[in-house]
Amino acid sequence: MTLPKVVARPSIHPAPMTASTRMRALFLHLFLLAVCAMTAVPVLAEAEMRTLTDKQGRSIKVEVISVENGVAKVKREDGRTFELALNQLSEADRKDLLEWAKKQASIIPAGAIDAVFGRAKFKSTKLNTEVVMRTLTSGRQEIAGSIITIGEDWGYSVTLTNRLSKPLTNVRIEYQLFVKPTAGAGNSSQGTALVRTSGQKVIAAIDARDKALFQTTTIRATKTELEGNVKWSKTGGTAPVKDTLYGIWARIYVGDQLVSEVSTPDALAAKETW
Repeated sequence: MTLPKVVARPSIHPAPMTASTRMRALFLHLFLLAVCAMTAVPVLAEAEMRTLTDKQGRSIKVEVISVENGVAKVKREDGRTFELALNQLSEADRKDLLEWAKKQASIIPAGAIDAVFGRAKFKSTKLNTEVVMRTLTSGRQEIAGSIITIGEDWGYSVTLTNRLSKPLTNVRIEYQLFVKPTAGAGNSSQGTALVRTSGQKVIAAIDARDKALFQTTTIRATKTELEGNVKWSKTGGTAPVKDTLYGIWARIYVGDQLVSEVSTPDALAAKETW
């Protein structure tokens, strides 16, 4: 049996670095360090730590996470989380933590309440019927049709969602509704000013992660439609002419603190003034 021939591989040794090569390597190293520094994730601000002392005089440095039902949830410097009973702490620390909890409870973050709007026509009322006559070749007149004017009351169904893990009280939403009026059959409504009405709703409380639903006040939109053998004189068409509900702009408060402002369409708040 013939054994396979083994070919020895020559060892590879790096060539010695010249002074210019070393300078290029050092420059590359410094460049990479600079890039890493620029692209590094910014360091978060250090959590606020405080020293708590119990009734026996023993102290511990912690970050306070929450205070609820006579218990403080804290995190030690090594990251361990545990609970401390307030009645085991010094009187001064107990008062400080209760005051801290009261202050935290009053802080409502932006976006704490989410708002969803659904447009709806709540009522439709016939306002006027105008009979249109036409003259026959015989000279006799007959009814050709009619022009009917209808008042439509539009508004929004609103859903407010408390996104926090605590109830929110004294919630108030102030809003303005906008209608874009028609310029009439055959005319352009371009540049026509929006018509508005305002309203507000006060909700005593929204439980944690819960919703509150209500309907806004309404704004009148007018629709004019044709019946029978009648056409618009300028266009020759027969399609109804109507105002349209354009949008809503709302500001949501908890107490006196503005926590959310939203408009639909989004550009409404930029084009109009409150």
